[in-house]
Amino acid sequence: MTSSVSCLVAILRSGPRMAEEISSMGNLVKSTQTDMLSQGMSNLNLTSSTSTDLAEGQYQTPPSHSPGLVDDQSQASPGPNQNSETPNKSNPRRKNDVLLVMVLKATDTFEYESSETGGKKMFHATVATVAPVDECYHMKVFNIDLKEKFTKNKFIIVSNYVKKKDILEIDEDSYVFKLDPDEKIKVSISHTENASETPQIRDIQNGKVGTLISGLFTLYKTKVNPKNTIYEIKDDSGSINVEGNGKWYNINCKEGDKFQLFCFHLETIKSHPKLVCGKHSFIKKIGY
Repeated sequence: MTSSVSCLVAILRSGPRMAEEISSMGNLVKSTQTDMLSQGMSNLNLTSSTSTDLAEGQYQTPPSHSPGLVDDQSQASPGPNQNSETPNKSNPRRKNDVLLVMVLKATDTFEYESSETGGKKMFHATVATVAPVDECYHMKVFNIDLKEKFTKNKFIIVSNYVKKKDILEIDEDSYVFKLDPDEKIKVSISHTENASETPQIRDIQNGKVGTLISGLFTLYKTKVNPKNTIYEIKDDSGSINVEGNGKWYNINCKEGDKFQLFCFHLETIKSHPKLVCGKHSFIKKIGY
């Protein structure tokens, strides 16, 4: 790791005071011309994806959690019947602290339902934070121009993101900076294991209503109804139905296919748990 990035990581790990200092430096840069920003970022060996630098903010300590299970639907993500669009700049959950993360995986971009004119696109990602603390997070990225920055095993710095429970959202007002390809930063191997970890169906069934579920599952059977499609997934611990509609209605699949699910909501109907797709849900089919 070069001295500039080593210094940055040390600052981010050092605690609230130093993290606030580096964030407050953004106030100065924010009032300068774009060429001054570019010069400042080059001194850190970073490439900016926006025309402004890091904004002022407070240091935040992310909680420990598993990226496959995220509790509290009302705070974590808009559910199937919630009318929530992409995050906006006035969102009280917007965080201006600085996170250094390694990209563990990212989905393809896809179009999601929106009341706004024109199709809206996004993608999901899983990242491991390197500083200020080491944790795994699920990300919703609403700025698809950032897709090339979310490359597996690459390092990026993010700020001005929206935090909803244990999910981070990146939008047009967020800042994403890419480290140079030759930067080397060590990340705990447990992060890569956690990112690919799929919760057991038994644990999903015993979870709280509203929990967001992501993971890789095996399709057992399919039932197509007039308004939705029921995909039954199964593992050694049990089985559960996944209800798909809209974009995920009657997709081309067969028994034995692998379903990579992102952001499905756990609901209970007549004491029977099931997974329901929401506005930002995504299925990647892996056929055999």
